[in-house]
Amino acid sequence: MYGGSPVVAVFTRRLSDDLTGLVKKIDDAVAKNSDKKMKAFVIYMSDEPDTAEAKLKGLASAQKIAKTPLTTFATAEGPDNYRISADADVTVLMWNKMKVTSNHAFGKDKLSDKDVEKVLADVTNLVK
Repeated sequence: MYGGSPVVAVFTRRLSDDLTGLVKKIDDAVAKNSDKKMKAFVIYMSDEPDTAEAKLKGLASAQKIAKTPLTTFATAEGPDNYRISADADVTVLMWNKMKVTSNHAFGKDKLSDKDVEKVLADVTNLVK
């Protein structure tokens, strides 16, 4: 999809303030690293795709997320080929040159400010 570019993929089953903050920071990193062709996307996995899409549009508008596509997946299980843990509310995968470099999974209400900082540190390393 993005060739050999560094990519951050966020899979979520629930929208929260912590997730919103993380996505905004990832979007900022994409903008700052356009010279390195960094890409990112968010997939909101929901059994209610119509509602999910409206929520994502509101999030993108309120947070001015411009560089990171926000999309939905029609079931809460998520895409099979990514093997998202059923216990994870938020999963952040990163890869560069088609090789996974980082995998973070967080249970319900487990994404803390400290976790966001760890993810962002990996984002920084992704584009080095």
